[in-house]
Amino acid sequence: MLRYNEDTSLVAALGLAVIKAARQRKPLAIEDQRLLWEQTEEFIDPRNAAEAVVAAVSAPELPQPVYNIAPAQSVTLEQFLAQARAALPGLETSIPVRPEAGFMNFPNPRRSRTDTSAAQRDLGFVARHEVGAALAYMNETLPSL
Repeated sequence: MLRYNEDTSLVAALGLAVIKAARQRKPLAIEDQRLLWEQTEEFIDPRNAAEAVVAAVSAPELPQPVYNIAPAQSVTLEQFLAQARAALPGLETSIPVRPEAGFMNFPNPRRSRTDTSAAQRDLGFVARHEVGAALAYMNETLPSL
C-alpha cells in the first residue's frame, strides 16, 4: 500500500508512487481511492506554475485578480498511466480498484477543461509541460526515495 506523510499533497503522493515504482522496477498498484479518478483531471507541472508567476509579475497590467493556468490537456486515469509508462520506461501499471469519484474523492468528477484563455490573453502564458514530462522531470531531479 502507498504510504505518505501528512505533509505530502495527494498530487505529490501520486507522482511519488509512480516514480518509486519505476525506480524499483515494481508494478505500480494504486488502491487508495483518493489517488484515482473518473472522467478527466488536470495536473499542473511546477515548472508551469513558476512560469505563470513570472508571466504575472512581468505583465504590465492584470485585468483580473485570478488566472487559471491548467495544462493544455486534461487526462483520464488511463491516459495518465500511458504517459507515465512512456516517460518512465519499464514502468508497469495495475489498477486493482476502479475509481468511484473524482481525484481526492471529489464527488463531482471533472467533466470539462478549465478555461485558461485569460492567462493566455493577459499574461501570454500557455502551459508547456504535460503529465509525462512532469513525471520525467520528477524522476530526474528527485533524490532517492
